[in-house]
Amino acid sequence: MRNSLLGLFAGLVLGIVAVLGVRLGAAPPAQEPQTVSEVYPIRLTYSDRTPHWLTINLEDEVPAMLLRVPEGKRFVLTDLWLLSHELLPVGTSPADRMWLECVHGSERLVVFDSPLAELKLPLRWQTGVSFVSGQEAWIKYSFASESKRPRRLHISGYFEPLDPIVFEARIAR
Repeated sequence: MRNSLLGLFAGLVLGIVAVLGVRLGAAPPAQEPQTVSEVYPIRLTYSDRTPHWLTINLEDEVPAMLLRVPEGKRFVLTDLWLLSHELLPVGTSPADRMWLECVHGSERLVVFDSPLAELKLPLRWQTGVSFVSGQEAWIKYSFASESKRPRRLHISGYFEPLDPIVFEARIAR
């Protein structure tokens, strides 16, 4: 049985070689050299993404810095949740207000400033809010309810390099 299977396999290999016109031990056919008439740079961005997440307690009307973006990086904020906690059992109110700012030196850019009723939490952005090198992300929460117990905020996103890696390709015409 074994010999017949080996014979069948050998016949199959020889048949494939004959059909494809491949000669065992032969050198591959020579190709004409290609000439390069133009060089086209191809820009490929390699995104080495480093995940980042953070959970903080927000006090009433007290701004809190979420992060400062390191040199040569960008931070993309993709998710933002207000979370409950067994030790902080205070719910949110639709009239509570939250703002997110991007600060760079003396420049302040408001990302959003809105009552919770308009934010539709959790925020899950497809592309995210981007902060570049040296910028800081700040958040502030205003309580509409009488309870001034802290609210828990969770953010997530990723850091990535600012500069793309460039590859060059030579395309023959």
